[in-house]
Amino acid sequence: MTAIAERNTIENNSSIGAFPNVNDQSQAGLSVADAVVKMLENLGVKYAFGILGGAITPIVAQLERSTIKVLHFRHEGGAAFAAIEAYFASGNPVAVFTTNGPGITNAITGMLAARWEGAKVIFVSPSTSAAQRGRWAFQETSAYTMPISGLFTSGSLFHYAASLETGAELPEVARRLAQGVAQSGGFVAHVSVPTAVQSSLNSVALSRSTFSQAAFGTDNNTIAKCAELLSAGRFGIWVGFGARFAAAEIRQLAEKTGAAVMCSPRGKGIFPEDHPQFVGVTGFGGHQSVLNYMQEFCPQRLLVLGTRLCEFTSFWSPAMVPPGGFVHVDIDPSVPGTAYPDAETFSVPSDVGIFVKALTKLMPELPIEALPHPELQKIEPNTFGPVRPDVLMAAIQRVIVEGSDAVVISEAGNSFAWATHHLQFAKPS
Repeated sequence: MTAIAERNTIENNSSIGAFPNVNDQSQAGLSVADAVVKMLENLGVKYAFGILGGAITPIVAQLERSTIKVLHFRHEGGAAFAAIEAYFASGNPVAVFTTNGPGITNAITGMLAARWEGAKVIFVSPSTSAAQRGRWAFQETSAYTMPISGLFTSGSLFHYAASLETGAELPEVARRLAQGVAQSGGFVAHVSVPTAVQSSLNSVALSRSTFSQAAFGTDNNTIAKCAELLSAGRFGIWVGFGARFAAAEIRQLAEKTGAAVMCSPRGKGIFPEDHPQFVGVTGFGGHQSVLNYMQEFCPQRLLVLGTRLCEFTSFWSPAMVPPGGFVHVDIDPSVPGTAYPDAETFSVPSDVGIFVKALTKLMPELPIEALPHPELQKIEPNTFGPVRPDVLMAAIQRVIVEGSDAVVISEAGNSFAWATHHLQFAKPS
């Protein structure tokens, strides 16, 4: 089965943070590899992506005997990127495994992408056993041959990293991983286990670690202040990928207040693109209609929901900064104000859905204006000559987007721009 086909079979399971059989005392007396795999099962991992190599064999052998579906790839980078998509398709944390040396470094680009995209990925890799370090072991993975800082420690690459030397360290590792997958937002971890340790006896059972997944809301005074700011004049709504679970709430707010809605390239479809209040996509591959709205309607403020407003989304254009600045809502409190440090920003660290639902209750009901909308020039296809991208996009829109329930995936770069600009979605894809 291909990676794409396999991705389409992943069941929708939202049980992240539930830890069945975590107190299973039968873990004591088994190998460390057994315990690592049991730990992954307890964390809710359903799929593991990677390439088998000699150094990781004990763990992969246990994965094959577990409830976790193992998918083998031709390159570690491909495995890592497939894992990211599997996380977003299923809602469950995913595992990536590699062999030592180049197996680890080949996966790093995927790990960086996982962190950037906000996925939950647990990367399991081997390292050279203690007795062999510094002796030119095959693909030696140790402080003698690889930078330990960053690859095997917490930092800008991994939210959490641990290098096991004994099975006795597993309870703390399991606790930290459980805490990470239960938190809001992404979580990328690296657990490195020397080959000899994988096969060694595990003498301790994993203790229970349960962390609340209560949604992150905000207080009534903050909601009231936001309502006051947004009611002071015309406002627009800027929707990003982080708002994908709040589509119904955003539509209710927009339709009650008459606010125009724009979205980031990754936020396409969260607010229906065929809705009369949708003014277009911002940033790379976006629409002139967004700038027309900003120039002609001059909103006093923009309500930003679940987007970093990064270069791809905004080009950091001054034209996108309204006179009153932003009311910026994001689950990550470090996001608001970062893209536009000179703009006035009222920061709200909150779950988007909870915030919007509470805000809607306080907002006045206003009529919907006749707003700008993306206009695509219709070009008739030729019976000869090369295929023109805009004609191809129109066919994809008609046959695939509107005529099926297929998932549409675009390559980065030029094809991403064509898809962003031309394809229109009535729901997130």
